[in-house]
Amino acid sequence: MDEFNWLHLSDWHQGAPDSDRTVVLEHLFKDIKSRDALHSSLAHIDAVILSGDVTNSGKKDEFEKVTSTLMRPLKELFGSHVKFIIAPGNHDLDHETLNEIPGPWIDPLIVFSTNRNKKMGDMLNDNKKIPVIRSQFGEFYRFCDDHGFPYGNSFVKAEIFEKIDYKIGVCAINSAICCARHNLRAAGRDDENPYWDYGALAVTERQIRAAIASVENCDLKILVLHHPLSWISVEEQPLLDQLISANFDLVLHGHEHLPRFMSIENNISDVKFIPAGTMFEKRIPENPRFTNAINYGTYSVVKREGRIYHRRWFEERDQWDTDDRYWIGGFTNFVLRPKNHSFRKNRSVVASIQKQYNTFFSKRPAKKVEITLRHQPVEISGQTYIQATVRYRLDLYPGEKEEFRFAWIKNKRIAESSQEEVSRKAYEFISITPFAPRFEDDEENQNLKFGIVDLGTEEVSIEYEFRMLEQTDGVWYFSLNRFVDVVKIIIVKSPSVRYEHQSLGGFPPLKLIEDNILGVETMESNIGHLPHQGVMVQWYI
Repeated sequence: MDEFNWLHLSDWHQGAPDSDRTVVLEHLFKDIKSRDALHSSLAHIDAVILSGDVTNSGKKDEFEKVTSTLMRPLKELFGSHVKFIIAPGNHDLDHETLNEIPGPWIDPLIVFSTNRNKKMGDMLNDNKKIPVIRSQFGEFYRFCDDHGFPYGNSFVKAEIFEKIDYKIGVCAINSAICCARHNLRAAGRDDENPYWDYGALAVTERQIRAAIASVENCDLKILVLHHPLSWISVEEQPLLDQLISANFDLVLHGHEHLPRFMSIENNISDVKFIPAGTMFEKRIPENPRFTNAINYGTYSVVKREGRIYHRRWFEERDQWDTDDRYWIGGFTNFVLRPKNHSFRKNRSVVASIQKQYNTFFSKRPAKKVEITLRHQPVEISGQTYIQATVRYRLDLYPGEKEEFRFAWIKNKRIAESSQEEVSRKAYEFISITPFAPRFEDDEENQNLKFGIVDLGTEEVSIEYEFRMLEQTDGVWYFSLNRFVDVVKIIIVKSPSVRYEHQSLGGFPPLKLIEDNILGVETMESNIGHLPHQGVMVQWYI
């Protein structure tokens, strides 16, 4: 197996006032048991990643409850091989310990402190101060020790996994050290939550560089922290963003209780941000966007491609199910680019390639394109021809309104034949469903014809068919004009004719499904297809 598979959970908030928390959890275990229905590789989970706020107030009894109700059942479900990666959140900090930090030590933790990142970095590397700072997260770090993810005397911890000849590094860091330092009530505000953290937090450069070093020789590098980068102070975000983008492939986080998937590209590289949503935000949250949500991830280190499966709690269905609010089919595919100098030198080439597809991004993609090519020999005026019938079926995703155009080109030698009976049969339109098309001729090529229908925004299937007269040695070629998930080609052959086919434009390999069963050859490709890719079929006697 070359896939690295994980379950990403965040913001369980054990101890928060709620009702019927066990219902959501018990049904989550049921969903986990059937996870291989999403993808067969998910049967083997390598890591369970908890990106913070395991508890609500960082107390010992809350962590003990998490151990008994969440951690032990997960270990039973996944087996002893599974590793737990755990990052602390602002709710895993025990607020009652905040006053234990001496007054002079507070300054580096405040957003308005001059040169804060360096002073905070010095503090987190001072052996005398580290135990005091860590004491705020004392129960959290004991919890990590109990579950095989000991931080030791550090605020950074990594786990290395091996898949065949590849290494995967997953590193967790503490983004909550500066939390609860800015009191809104002191400024005259009477908020329910008196602490202001947004834009006030810090992850030191030393933390990030230690995280980078811990996974330096890995082929896939994942960073886990609780807060998204937007919660870091604006003065410190640029360096943090640059270091993370240049050195990590995926960033998993929580905190905002919103499931998303973001791919951020800059001049250094690109990185995927994958928040998990909230594992528990009441049975019915006040804001419907905060519905309980988790995700699974799978990544092939050989192909450098992966998929995130988004799951959410449906109160009305009494189960966890596919989260298709933002993702068609409830999943996100991604491809990781290599982070190396040679790639960056060729970014202009990559940019040029991307421009070729700009006109197709506004077109809705197709779930499936099925093409049937049927040949039948016919005799006309004592000469043998091939009557070719072509049927297209496209299953399109919902999308923007679109002018759908389909085209065909007559065989010039047939169309310009001196025999009227031959030229008359050069092309015959049969049908299109469920639309009534309008037709246009190409101004420059009289043998090129267009059919046009107007599509609404809903999911739709389009099927159209036409018939052409061809010679006994000829070529048929089709080219995709949109992004397509699956392509299926069916060739109903003439017994007296030999056939060959060739993929063009990087078209993915076609897998033979049925070979010459009643003269029918069926091929399929389900890897994903780009505009302009196509297949050529040649026949001859």
